[in-house]
Amino acid sequence: MSFEARLHALSKCEFFGAVSESDRAALVEVMREEKYAEGEAVCRAGEPSDRVYVVASGTLDVTVPGRQGSVRHLHAGDLFGEYGMFDEGVRTATVTCLTPATLLTLDYPRFRMFLLNFPEATLSIFGATVRRLQALEQGAV
Repeated sequence: MSFEARLHALSKCEFFGAVSESDRAALVEVMREEKYAEGEAVCRAGEPSDRVYVVASGTLDVTVPGRQGSVRHLHAGDLFGEYGMFDEGVRTATVTCLTPATLLTLDYPRFRMFLLNFPEATLSIFGATVRRLQALEQGAV
């Protein structure tokens, strides 16, 4: 992906969309691009966790141990992997590609630095996390 395409992909993410374009550009510089094939697992529940992902393209399926079937699908602009930063560095879900996917990744040390520098993004992530947990409790996801 070109720098501009990566910047555009990041701007679609609700957590990074509120950040200025110049700051998003600096973030894009330190993010890695990863490509996955249809059917490939990006991560598995219980594995060590070291980074967050932003979906640039593709559709991914999220499953959680102890729950039947998919709990949600991820699309361009979705962020995942943030739980592992707070949950002893362990993945809480398995994420598998339903289509070929391109993901932008950010290691936890850089992600922590971003959250400290952009508290509005931190609040957005916490809000989304609470909504996900509420939906799981209600069986809506």
